[in-house]
Amino acid sequence: MAKTSAAMAAIKAGDRTKRVEAITSLGRSCEREASALIIPLLRDDEPTVKIAAIEALAQLGDRNSIEPLIEAITDKDWRVRAALGRALCSFQIYQSNNAALNALANPGGAEVKDEGDLRARC
Repeated sequence: MAKTSAAMAAIKAGDRTKRVEAITSLGRSCEREASALIIPLLRDDEPTVKIAAIEALAQLGDRNSIEPLIEAITDKDWRVRAALGRALCSFQIYQSNNAALNALANPGGAEVKDEGDLRARC
């Protein structure tokens, strides 16, 4: 809990580098409440902060973060979308894998139903 409080203070007050370090620390914390603190950072203005948040959520593996990750898949920065694809695949459940395939194969449109569709488009 103390680690979480210190990390959140750094996220609120720090520069980009300190924020990313604090988010990474939260991802390694294995503290259940860390996901709830990280999820709002998916809407940050800074792509590197978003990517750190995505990677931290994937590392924590909290299934409650799947929906917010899926909602963020339309981000305009390709690096953020790529990180989201990796993160969603790390959960290894149909819902997140299908969202990752759709985002990576068709960031602007048609829905991919399975890996066969993905191969057909590549």
